[in-house]
Amino acid sequence: MFNFDDLNIPRNTNDKSPVGMQNELEFAIIMQNVLSVLKNTDFSNFAGRERLSMQIINIACDENGKLDEDRTVSVILSLIQHTLALINSFKNMEDQGVDIENYFEYFQNNIVTPLLDNPDIPYY
Repeated sequence: MFNFDDLNIPRNTNDKSPVGMQNELEFAIIMQNVLSVLKNTDFSNFAGRERLSMQIINIACDENGKLDEDRTVSVILSLIQHTLALINSFKNMEDQGVDIENYFEYFQNNIVTPLLDNPDIPYY
């Protein structure tokens, strides 16, 4: 679990530069794959949206088709980056009458509440 003290109390680095480098090529590839799937999704129909879910899960799997914990975390972080970018774009469009609160209200009323009211969904 993350500790919010990491955000509230900055670490004392004694003004030193980081030592060494970490290769994040796999994370970059995962971010590219998530972007590609989102960009090519047909959001106008149910099948397109369901395909998106399956493709995102496939990105989190290893070459043997098993969910990989590190890849799963990378996919989640990538999706969070997209969420933050979208929310930020709403904020940038406030002067054009776009209100992020309308989105949150829509999501609550049309996605979360119906699922809470009827959490039993079919599985295949």
